[in-house]
Amino acid sequence: MNKNKILSTFNYQDNNIQNIYTYGSRVYKTNSDISDYDYILISDFYENDFAIEKNNISIHIFSTTQFQNQINDHKISALECLFLDDSNILKKDYQFNFVLNKSKLRSSISEKSSHAWVKAKKKFEVEKDQNFYIAKKSLFHSLRIIDFGLQIATYNKIIDYSSSNDIWFDIATDPENNWDHYKNKYQNLFNEKMSEFRKVAPK
Repeated sequence: MNKNKILSTFNYQDNNIQNIYTYGSRVYKTNSDISDYDYILISDFYENDFAIEKNNISIHIFSTTQFQNQINDHKISALECLFLDDSNILKKDYQFNFVLNKSKLRSSISEKSSHAWVKAKKKFEVEKDQNFYIAKKSLFHSLRIIDFGLQIATYNKIIDYSSSNDIWFDIATDPENNWDHYKNKYQNLFNEKMSEFRKVAPK
């Protein structure tokens, strides 16, 4: 996917978009042939802080101020954009600043990862919300997010976006659709990763 394709799909003008970051499974290399193309766009011109999808392309737009605030708060979705290689940054006219605060990182990663873990349980068990694919993705994200936090706390950046992919492929190919099965299989790993993360990201 190139920049012009994204802009034309949503009828945006190039000079009104500051940055375009590739996001999600195509960065981690866990995508399938039918996966969406996900991007985070930075714009001070168009309506921002909203998500939209069209023609298998999903975008989320932030203003420069909103996105810098996301970085300052150590939100993992924003931090993932900062450390991408050039092939996954389709446009970069605006330079954001990042100063690592391990206490903020610990709080943000712990909250986001725990939320994904709880969401996985809900998507397996709550009948009206049941969606086994999203449940498995949420379980994977709960573990991936901790791993990214470990990398940022240790190296001040993400050095390997595919580091947890073996976990995803194991979850995705597991035929079970029962939360207790996955809880028994991954609870210890979740706890171990979180303990390791908290050691390198103290309060």
